[in-house]
Amino acid sequence: MVNNKNYSEALERLKFLLSKVNRNAVVFTSKDLVLKRFQPIFSHSHVLSLKQSELEKFLHERNNHHWTMLDRQTTNLVSEMDKLRQTLFNMTDQTIPLDQRIDRTSHVKGLGLGILTPMLMMFNEKEYGVWNSKTDKFFIDFNLLQNRSMTNGQLYQEVNSLLHKFALDFKIGLWELDALFHYHIFLQDDPSHHRTGTL
Repeated sequence: MVNNKNYSEALERLKFLLSKVNRNAVVFTSKDLVLKRFQPIFSHSHVLSLKQSELEKFLHERNNHHWTMLDRQTTNLVSEMDKLRQTLFNMTDQTIPLDQRIDRTSHVKGLGLGILTPMLMMFNEKEYGVWNSKTDKFFIDFNLLQNRSMTNGQLYQEVNSLLHKFALDFKIGLWELDALFHYHIFLQDDPSHHRTGTL
């Protein structure tokens, strides 16, 4: 259970960031374009036939307009395409509890939560938020995860629940919220010191 004081302080930080960022930056405005291009390839009906070329395009920031470092694991991921396809098929099977789906992904080389959760966001951007190093820094800075002695799946369930709560409180989508965590790292009191653009 998140501490109310910590959550309130986190809300204030997000409120500050939301007031300072350029909402016309591509990182905010590209959602529909990115979803139109990549949501079909991460659908439950397609992932078993996911092509290497489709995966590689998604991993590049110039195409996803949101995450700069997903492509660092391209070599590892494409070396195990069959395992990856089956894992994504299981991950997009919403009849399986979310924590169990997450905890079964560890056998795919290069598929950490920082890559898996953007893929989940492409599958269903209204259901799954991103948990990567930037999200985690925000959660650490405001001590939002006070119990980390859980499995990755259990932790992600808790993180995702809080991401939904933040999004609801600010009336923004999970895509836009994910962008704010990037700005949390680089945008302090003087926004002129931060470049706008993709993550």
